[in-house]
Parts: sequence; structure tokens; C-alpha cells
Amino acid sequence: MAETTDWAGQPRASSLCHEHYIENIVFGKEDATLEIMRAAALSNACTFIDNLPDQYETQVGEHGVQLSGGQKQHIAIARVMLKNPRILLLDEATSALDAENADVIAVVQSGKIVEIGTHNELMLDPQSTYQSLVQFQASASVQGSSVIGHSKRGSDKQFHSFHSDKDLFNYYDLEATERVRTVSVRRLYSMVGPDWIFGLLGTIGALVTGAQMPVFTLYMTQALVAFYMDWKSTQREIRKIALFFCGASLLTLVSHTMQHFNFGIMGERLVLRVREKVFRAILHNEIGWFDDTSHTSTWLSSRLETDATVLRMMVIDRSGILLHNAGLIMTSFIITFMLNWRLTLVILAIFPLLISANISEQFFLKGFGGNFSMAYLKANMLAAEAVSNMRTVTSFCLEDKVVKLYASELDSPAKHSLQRGHITGIVYGFSQFCLFSSYGLAMWYGSVLMAKDLISFPSVIRCFMVLIVYCICHGRGLGIVISSEGIRW
Repeated sequence: MAETTDWAGQPRASSLCHEHYIENIVFGKEDATLEIMRAAALSNACTFIDNLPDQYETQVGEHGVQLSGGQKQHIAIARVMLKNPRILLLDEATSALDAENADVIAVVQSGKIVEIGTHNELMLDPQSTYQSLVQFQASASVQGSSVIGHSKRGSDKQFHSFHSDKDLFNYYDLEATERVRTVSVRRLYSMVGPDWIFGLLGTIGALVTGAQMPVFTLYMTQALVAFYMDWKSTQREIRKIALFFCGASLLTLVSHTMQHFNFGIMGERLVLRVREKVFRAILHNEIGWFDDTSHTSTWLSSRLETDATVLRMMVIDRSGILLHNAGLIMTSFIITFMLNWRLTLVILAIFPLLISANISEQFFLKGFGGNFSMAYLKANMLAAEAVSNMRTVTSFCLEDKVVKLYASELDSPAKHSLQRGHITGIVYGFSQFCLFSSYGLAMWYGSVLMAKDLISFPSVIRCFMVLIVYCICHGRGLGIVISSEGIRW
């Protein structure tokens, strides 16, 4: 004997989740099997479900977008019937049913019933009041969303427009494979062509900003060396260095302002243009495109929000870093080769280790777990759908089930984060070993050159500090650039 409950209620509004028909019905009773078919038959939902390609395994779309109002009500009533309640409370459950679902339609005019019959019977008479009302509603509706339109949704012909899950995934996966491709650098930079004047000013600012760090390091090292001189020479050198830093601070203010202000304007205008184009492209898709499970409103709004920002990072921010590094490289090499070319060549030989170590450090500080925004997207969609359908979740006591589903979506990122943490820790430790070993090698070779009177101690310190600071800055810049290489538009 089927299990019964004391009472159950069905609100006027029907809330459906982005799952199969069977999943939306089974929310009424988790352990139901053949009772699903019985509940669908009692609610008359089987009349349209049986005509679908995958029947009960067909997706209903986000918020039941593939269903008419009446079909949603049938599914919602089936969900309630699954509990086999003794008392069933319906809050205007037939308010959204389609016209063809009515057994009898009575047309009342001036307080009197002038016509009575089914929808099809009343539509046969071209002079009937009912048909004139239907035609009036059709003309006032947007793109024919009328009673006829809702009726046609329930016909067999309309049901053939539904795709099965397999068809949907095969079609859109192929389409996504064809569309996802590497965008050329030329095309990316052509999108900021209208703002070339801001790019020119930002480029000058970035080059000057990059050239400042080696010069600052050189004078800072000179300040340390000055303390080994006699008192008068120390005072004279420190006074010169202090005046230099005062003037350099003004130059830094101007160069950073030029770089970030002009590149910032370019970036914001790029984001504006890209978001307009993406939004226009979304709106121009056919209605079937939105039925795909990967084209939900949450996903599309997330792409609209993040993709333009990512493109700005790839084009504007990365360009600023590369130009900054260009100024850094030129200035550092000019200074160090003028100080001592022998020590410079030795440090250049270990550059791959130094830069790799600094890049590894940047990735470690960024987070050993990596970027799980895509992994958490499905969990966010589940949470958003549960909150928007809170009345349904509460009425069927599904709080624990929703929490379990949400927790299951978080298990995979958590396990991957733990595994990646151990690997990243080992790599980071090895990179630090390479980093400090390279420092030791450079200082040792500097002492060898000093023993042969080929270089002075101040020159060793200056050359070493300039190149080390260059490696650190260059490694950090490359870390940001490399992290954006895997992004595809």
C-alpha cells in the first residue's frame, strides 16, 4: 500500500528546477519509483511527457523555460500527488493551465452564458465571441504569446522541437569546439585602436617607470657603500643621494600617473565595447540556444561580467607589464655592463633559475589551490536556484537534500586543492633552493674577481643588487603574464 501523508499543498506559482522531468517530480518523495508514473498520470502530465524524445529524462530548462504555464502546473501537481496526501490544498492551481486543458469553457457576456464548449469546438465557429476574444488577445500579445500560443505548446508538433540531453550536448559541444579558438594578438590590439593616443602616453609612462627601479637600486647601493667612507665623504654622498631621491619621487609620480591613467581609460573603454558586443550577440541568438544547459542566465551573466574584464587584463594590463619590463631590461643591462661585464655574464647564465624561482613564488603566493571559479560555478547555480525556489524547498522539506547536493559539488574542488597544495609546496621549496643557491654563486664569483683585482667591492654590490632586483621584478611580471596565457576568448 502506498505511503500517505496527512495533507499537502500546491501554491499558485509553480517552481521547477533545472533538472529532468523525473527529478522535478521526485522532489515530492525521494524514494519513489513506479509511483512517479502514477503521479504523472493522475496530474495528466503524462499526456505531454510521453511525446518527448527522452520522456521523463528530458530537461525542463532553467526555471522550466521549455514549458508553458499549464505544463508547469501539471508537473507541480504530480510532485504533490507523489506524497499520496489525504488532503490536497490547491491555491488556484488551475490558474495557469492552458486553454486546451479545460473540459468546458463558458463565455459570459452581460451576465449571461452565450457560448459553452471545449476550446476546439468554440474555435470552429469564426463568428463566435470566444474566437474574437482569442484573436484580440493574440494581436495584443508580443510575438503571439496568447492562448493559442500556449495551446500550441502542448501539441505534438511543438514537442518535436524539444531536444534530448544527448542531442543538446552533441550539438553544442561541437559548436563550442568550433568557436573556441586562439585569438590573434593583432585582433586583440585592434580593439583598442580608437584609443591609440592614450596607449602612446601610457607606453611612455610604463617605459620610464620600468627604468626607474634599476636606477633606484644603484643609488640605494651607493648609499650603503657611502657609509664605508670617511665622515665628510659620507655626508657629501648621502646629500647627493637624498636630493636624487627627492627629484626621482616627482618623476615617479608623473610616470605612474601617465601609465595607469591612460591605460585605465583604454581598459574601461575596451570593457564597454566588449560588453556591448557580447550582450548584443547573446540577444541575437535563436531561442533554442538558451535551452542548452550550459546557457543558463547565471552562466551568461557571469560571462558577461568577467569576460570583458579578462580581456582587459590580457590586452591592457599585460601590455603595461611587458612595457615596464622592457624599460627594466634595457636600463639594468646598461648599468651592469658598465660596472663589470664578467660578473654580469655569470649572473645572466643563472637567470633562468632566478626568474623561474620568482615566478614559482608568485604562483605560490597567489594560492596553491588555483582558480576554482569555474569549478564552483555549478555550486553557485544550485544555490541560486534553491534560494529563488525557497517556497518549494521548504514545502517539501528539501533543505537537507539541497545542502547535500551543494556539498557534493564542493567535494571535487576540495580534493583537488589538497592534492595541488602538496605538489605546489614541493615545487616552491625547490625554487627557493635554486634562488638562494644562485645568490651564493654570484657572490662567490664576485669574491673571485675581487681577489684578482678585476672588480672593487662597491662594484660587486652595485652589480649584484641591480641584477637581483631586475630578476625579482621581471619574474613577478612574467608570472602575471603567464597566468593569463591560458585564457581563451
